Amino acid sequence: MENELTLTKFNDIIAAEDHLLEFVRIEDETVNELELRHPIIENSFLKNVNLADNTFEKIELTDTTIKNCDFSNANLSEASFYNCEFSNCKFLGTNLDQAYFKNVTFTECNFTYASLNQAKLIAKFQNSRLNDVIINDSKIKETTFLNCQINNIDFNNTSLKGIDLSSCEFENIDLSLYDLKGVIVNENQSGLLSRKFLDIKVI
Repeated sequence: MENELTLTKFNDIIAAEDHLLEFVRIEDETVNELELRHPIIENSFLKNVNLADNTFEKIELTDTTIKNCDFSNANLSEASFYNCEFSNCKFLGTNLDQAYFKNVTFTECNFTYASLNQAKLIAKFQNSRLNDVIINDSKIKETTFLNCQINNIDFNNTSLKGIDLSSCEFENIDLSLYDLKGVIVNENQSGLLSRKFLDIKVI
């Protein structure tokens, strides 16, 4: 499918009508010091694109595959991702506050220190790092975490009812007892959380 798309440069989105790129392939590019509000990319393929430290508020990605791309420290607040697949991408320290994800898969991605506050997520995170991520005041009812590292993740004011964390690795997570209600964990995690909230000391 990728070979059927038109090869272009990411910066072409600046001059494009409505800042829209569709049916394009963008590869092996670094974008520097770009600030763009509501750029839109649809039915496209991105690979080896470095978008770190840029500002793309309200960015919208639809039916797009993204591989080996770097969004670290970018401002992607109010982003909307629909039917997208991300693999081996970096979101270190990325601002994804108020983001909306629907039917999005993240595989082997790194979200360390990212923020997803007030977000609405229907997504699948698999084999990914979410250490020290902040997900406060968010809705993640239909989100899956599979074999992820989530140490020190902050779920305050985000309900985990029905969320399965049993395959994930963590030594500590930050959340309230109310947020924890209905979460699915394994035996070791259950003991860890019991000690955290019941102040149990094991000797």
